[in-house]
Amino acid sequence: MPQSLSQSLPAMFLSALLLLAPGAAAITPGQVDDFEGLSTSGWAIGIEIENPSVPSDGGPAGAGDAFLRYEGFGGGGPASRLVVFNTTQWTGDYAAAGVNGITLDAIALAGSAPLQLRLAIGSSRNAQSGNWFVTTSPVTLTPGEGWRSLSFPLDEAGFTQVAGTLDFAQLLTQVGAVRILSSTPTSNQGDQVAGAFGLDNIRAVPEPATVVSAGIAAAALSARRRSGRTK
Repeated sequence: MPQSLSQSLPAMFLSALLLLAPGAAAITPGQVDDFEGLSTSGWAIGIEIENPSVPSDGGPAGAGDAFLRYEGFGGGGPASRLVVFNTTQWTGDYAAAGVNGITLDAIALAGSAPLQLRLAIGSSRNAQSGNWFVTTSPVTLTPGEGWRSLSFPLDEAGFTQVAGTLDFAQLLTQVGAVRILSSTPTSNQGDQVAGAFGLDNIRAVPEPATVVSAGIAAAALSARRRSGRTK
């Protein structure tokens, strides 16, 4: 092995390890809530209703697949307006972690009114304070269409600021809450919900495999280039 290549290998492996090492942020690329086992920890419906219903009677994968089920049948107050929101495991520095989107599976169950789903991200768990951005265009869920895979890229062009003074890039470094809600206007409060729907496989993208393969490919390319220069 050429001496220059052997000397460069430790540096390349260190670089790859740094790419793979998790950051200080709670959020990590590829993390997923599939609502199996303890993955429901931190989820709530409304404002203070922890431990939401997680039936195992047919998520996207069919019978036996667990999913988060939300039911709201009118009334007033935040518990009937908010679809779901989460707490600690989805907070942190999204920019440092490299998370650039949220994907999920969703369904409007029989008897529900159509839902206007939006993603809201904020710097505070309290909807009445902090900085908030909400997706400008909602995704309509209609009963009878089955499970749908939805994607919410964290691109400022797709969001509207509804509270606070931080710009979008600043907010991504200090996300304190993520909410998936049904809202006709662009708001982090949400509408009154009538009906029942399910959410499953909520995921932070990119996947860990994407990060790993990118790091290995970069190291391999660097090694080939260095090796070529020594011949």
